[in-house]
Amino acid sequence: MKLIQYAICCLLAVLPGWGAMRTAWAEEAPASAPAATEAAPAGLVFARVNGKPILAQEFKARYNAIIRQRFYHGAPPESQAEAVRQEVADLLIERELFVEEAEKRGMQPDAAKVEQAVAAADKRYAEEPGWQKQREALLPKLKNQIARQSLFDQIEKSVRDVPIPSSSDARAFYDQKSDLFTEPEKLYMSIIVLSVDPSSPKEEWSKAREEMQKIVQRIKEGASFADMARQHSQDKSASNGGNMGYVHSGMLAEHLQAKMDKFQLGEMTDPVSVLEGVAIYRLDDRVPSKLMEFAEVEQRAKDLVHREKVEQAWKDAVSRLRADAKIEILLPIGGGEGSKQGDAATQGGSASQTGGTAREEGAGQGESAAPTEGAKPGENAAQGDAVKQDAGSAQKTSSKKKPGSKKKPGKKP
Repeated sequence: MKLIQYAICCLLAVLPGWGAMRTAWAEEAPASAPAATEAAPAGLVFARVNGKPILAQEFKARYNAIIRQRFYHGAPPESQAEAVRQEVADLLIERELFVEEAEKRGMQPDAAKVEQAVAAADKRYAEEPGWQKQREALLPKLKNQIARQSLFDQIEKSVRDVPIPSSSDARAFYDQKSDLFTEPEKLYMSIIVLSVDPSSPKEEWSKAREEMQKIVQRIKEGASFADMARQHSQDKSASNGGNMGYVHSGMLAEHLQAKMDKFQLGEMTDPVSVLEGVAIYRLDDRVPSKLMEFAEVEQRAKDLVHREKVEQAWKDAVSRLRADAKIEILLPIGGGEGSKQGDAATQGGSASQTGGTAREEGAGQGESAAPTEGAKPGENAAQGDAVKQDAGSAQKTSSKKKPGSKKKPGKKP
C-alpha cells in the first residue's frame, strides 16, 4: 500500500499547492518534516528510458521522501547527497524498465486494487477545492500511475520468487561461511563503579580515582571484590556483587577488550574512566568461541541462502534490462557547483518559461505533450538546449549499459 500511496504522491507533486497532500500520502515522511528541496518545474524531463520520460518532479518527490526518512533534519550531509541522488536515479530508471518488462510479459494491473486506491484518493480529497477543480484531469493520470505501480509490484514478486534452498545448499553455505554460525568468545566479568557527573571538574574525577585506587588496594590485600562492590559500587550490578554476567567479545570498548584479551582469570584492571565515572573490571571466566552444530542453525542457513539468491536474481534482472535499454539522462544527477539536480531543474524550468523551448510531458503517461509555444515540433533536443541555455551545466547522455555496470541495483523503487 505504501508504494500505491507513493504513486499518488508523485502525481500530486506536479500540482502547485499540494505539498500537504503529498506529505499526507507518503507514510515514510513525517508530517512535520521540512521540505528538502523546492518542487521541480512542471513538465521538465529528468531522463528517458527507451523513449519514455521520467519527470524531474518525480525525481524530486522520491528524493525528498528518502531524505526525510533517513536524515533527521530532512537534508543529507553533502558527502552523502550525491549518493542519494544517484540512488534515486537508479530506482526510477529501473522502475520504468520493470514496468515495461511486465507489459511485454502480458501482465495486467490488479484492476480491483487500482480502483480501490483511486476511490480512496478521491474520497480523501473530496472537500479540497483544488482537487475538485482539477479532478477530471487528474483521475485518469492517477489511475495510470497506480496501474503502473501494480505492474511493478507483480513483476518484482515474479523475479524474487526463488525456490527455497535444499538442506544440501544450506550445508554448503554453512561450510563456506562458518563465521556466520560461530558464537563469539564470551567473557564473564565483574565491575565496581564510582559515579562522577561528566560535567564535573577535574578535582571530582581525581577524587574518585583516588578512592577507587584504595578499593583496588584493599582487594589486593584480600578483601572480597563482591563485598567491595556491594559497599561502594554505584552500578546496577552492585547488589549482585558487581557481577556483569557474560559479555560477548567485541562488545567492550577497544582499549578494555585489548586488556581482557591478555588477562588471566581473576586479573583486575587499574581504575579507568568510563561514561558513568571511574571503574575497575575483573575477568572471572572466559568461554572460547564455538561453531554451532549444523542441525541447530539449518533453518537460519536456509534463510540466508534464500535471501542471497533472491537478491542475486534481482541484480541479474536489473543488469539484463539495463544492458538492452536506451537510457538518456537529460539533467545532471551529481552534486557540485552549478550542477546539482535541484539547481539544474530550477534553472532549466525558467528556460522553459522564458525561452519556450523546453517540452512538457504528461505525468505518468509515457508520451510527450505538445511543445510549448515557440518550440519546434518533434525537436528531441529542445529540453537539453533550454537547460544548457539557462543552467550551463546540464548535459544529455545516451548509453547502452553493460551488465554489471550499475553500482547499487536491487533496491525497490
